[in-house]
Amino acid sequence: ASPSPAVVDGVVYASDAPSAGRPSRLVALSAAAGKTLWTFTVPGGEMGGTPAVSNGTVYATFNSGLYTLGAATGKVKWTDPEGGSVTVAGGKLYFGTSDGHVYAVSAATGKTLSRFDLAEPVSCPLAVASGVLYVGVGVGVVYALNDVTGVELWSFSTGAAVAGVAVANGMAYVATSAGDVYGLSEASGAERWSFDAGNQNASPLAVADGVVYIDTTGTAGTVAALSASTVPA
Repeated sequence: ASPSPAVVDGVVYASDAPSAGRPSRLVALSAAAGKTLWTFTVPGGEMGGTPAVSNGTVYATFNSGLYTLGAATGKVKWTDPEGGSVTVAGGKLYFGTSDGHVYAVSAATGKTLSRFDLAEPVSCPLAVASGVLYVGVGVGVVYALNDVTGVELWSFSTGAAVAGVAVANGMAYVATSAGDVYGLSEASGAERWSFDAGNQNASPLAVADGVVYIDTTGTAGTVAALSASTVPA
């Protein structure tokens, strides 16, 4: 199974897994016609997450680290062996690692700007909003950290590994590997509502126009669209 693709400015950036001795690849396709624009062959390992695209650069994570590629050419700009699934904001890349570190690096150069230590494996891409990092970890906790100092502002226990965090309109939305979804106060971490998607393994979620979209990967395979601001019935 491959992660979700990224679609930016009429281009689809998608990865596949190694197969029959062939290494994994990242491919750029025309969204309208499906025509291959370029292909990047990864030295080793599968794609680790959905690529991020910003200011003409693709940030793609593989088991062998983070690769930054020209969005138009697929040519490598720089790499970072520590890189995890990245979030781009304010000229910085934010990512967490399996050994419990959270990094902020320059999006242009890859230079490390700060590193915070949680001592718990980061289990999903970070969310960034208004100077706060929202970090989900495998032991089932979401942390809100100051994005400059790393000081903890609040934490929320989910009881299962965090699969995704999204922030919008004063709320932080959290999905877990058990299929639960939580709506939390962005400022305090207080729970406003929760939703049980059926004890399935949930993926990272998306929020748009007052709706939270969550898919689960159990035997049935479902997608739920939830009101972002009201308590489920």
